[in-house]
Amino acid sequence: MKPFETELYKDKEVVCYENDNTNDLYFIVSGRYAVYTNRKLISVLTPNDMFIGEMSFLLNDRRSATILSIGEGRLIKIPKVSFLQIIRNNPHYGIFLSKLLAQRLLRQNKKTLMLAEEIVALKKIADIPEELDE
Repeated sequence: MKPFETELYKDKEVVCYENDNTNDLYFIVSGRYAVYTNRKLISVLTPNDMFIGEMSFLLNDRRSATILSIGEGRLIKIPKVSFLQIIRNNPHYGIFLSKLLAQRLLRQNKKTLMLAEEIVALKKIADIPEELDE
């Protein structure tokens, strides 16, 4: 068995489904990938994001989202066992993945704050009394 497999995706092809019981990690070589949770688009990943599937990979949990290709793309599928062996031999890869996840978390926190501020602004525009808002 090869440690890594290159997978080619066509437009609208599913990479993985939400709640799948798999924990492979995918390195994004090319393409764009839509991330859906509860059938709602929550993000689009590109090679700048580097990885798909790091949540289930690290938490040993089911997939938290459905991933769908937008146009053609190429991913490298990395089985968990292979990546763990790489980290054992090269700990800096584990540190790199941690930094990447911290950057994503920071980006999501900024989005959440921005949305909260927009909600407050919209409520003021709509003139909704706070006591009726709950």
